[in-house]
Amino acid sequence: MNDLGNTILEYFQEKGWPLQQHETEPVYRFNYETKNASWACFIRINEHLKQIICVSVLPDKIPADKHMIMSEFITRANWGLNIGNFEFDFEDGELRYKTSLDVSKSDFTTGLLDPLIMANLVVMDDYLPGIKAILAGLQTPEDAVKSVRADIDKFDFRF
Repeated sequence: MNDLGNTILEYFQEKGWPLQQHETEPVYRFNYETKNASWACFIRINEHLKQIICVSVLPDKIPADKHMIMSEFITRANWGLNIGNFEFDFEDGELRYKTSLDVSKSDFTTGLLDPLIMANLVVMDDYLPGIKAILAGLQTPEDAVKSVRADIDKFDFRF
């Protein structure tokens, strides 16, 4: 195992969270659950480039008739996010949140991994109620994002 993988294993051991490692690929999986939902998270290592990618995957695919409205939602949600971004696959309806880290110029530690993973989990959890409301036809993308941001936006960087 490489140093990046060892650091990931160390982090999950410290947290006491179960982690599954792919048999042949540098990919790790764990499940995360909150009051809003439970979902699968994946951590992929690109050893050559010294990059770590964390992805939270929405458990259900977005139905084809909701692709455009969900695209508007993620465009609105991505605006102003500090760490990471939502991604949407038009082919199969997968919606996920991705955070990543390049450690090519520094040592990779559990202290660097923690904000990468926690930002991923918190943002996915924060936006899940809005995603569900949009899918149920209860909110527009604009209103869904505004409802999340009302609780977390403290600064306006517009001049």
